[in-house]
Amino acid sequence: MHSNTAEMLPEESQPWRRHLRIVRIDEGLTFNELLDSWLEHLQASGSLSAREHASSIRVHFRPSFGRELVADLNHAWIEAWVRQLLERPYANKTIRKLASGLSSAISYGIREGWVAKNIMLELPRGILPPAKVVDPTAAGLQL
Repeated sequence: MHSNTAEMLPEESQPWRRHLRIVRIDEGLTFNELLDSWLEHLQASGSLSAREHASSIRVHFRPSFGRELVADLNHAWIEAWVRQLLERPYANKTIRKLASGLSSAISYGIREGWVAKNIMLELPRGILPPAKVVDPTAAGLQL
């Protein structure tokens, strides 16, 4: 019995898989491997966000945790990463966008059968900075 239905389909039905190495989480999947596969999938599917995600992968994800095993992911690890981002002069919107990109990569891993759950969806409230809140009175709006 296959745990990943995509592996049962012939390569011809999924041409973007041709160069992918199918790795299971228990085989030591690293974030670099997950990120490579996710980016290739985005590019092959014609995703408009592929270029932006490629930049996030190169600048933020690979240096921070590319060599780490996906199986080692935990809340403390994500919280430490967010704290590092907060120490830099990034806007809240940028940090939230990076977190969203990481969540998307992990969701891709779930769809491929490599990751059990998306820990980004379980972060405690208050870990990520709030979205920009506009004071309606300062914006000239009357309540």
